[in-house]
Amino acid sequence: MGELVGGADGRARFAHVPEGDGGERESAGAARADRLRAAIRKLLERDRDGGLTRQRLWDGLPDDLRRNEKAFRDALEDGVGRDWAKQERATRLGGPLYRPGGEV
Repeated sequence: MGELVGGADGRARFAHVPEGDGGERESAGAARADRLRAAIRKLLERDRDGGLTRQRLWDGLPDDLRRNEKAFRDALEDGVGRDWAKQERATRLGGPLYRPGGEV
C-alpha cells in the first residue's frame, strides 16, 4: 500500500507502507493450496479409468478453485509421491497420468 507523505522539500509524494508481516497472505495461500490438494485427491479417488491427466483434473475442479492454473500445477506437483503418483507418458498421449497412492 502507499501513503501520501510530505517530503523534505515540501512536495507531496507516495511512500510504501508495508501492511503487517505478510502472514495473512501466506496463510490464505496455504489454505487455498490445501483446498486444491483435497479436491485433487477427491477427483483421483473417484477415477475408475486408471488415472487422470492434468487437463482432466483441472476441468474437474469446482469453479471456485479453478482460478489460478499455476497454483493448481504447483499443488499437483507438490502432492506427487506423497498424496498421489505420477506416471510419465508421451505428450501425444495426453501427458502424465496422476493416480491415487504413492510413487509409480
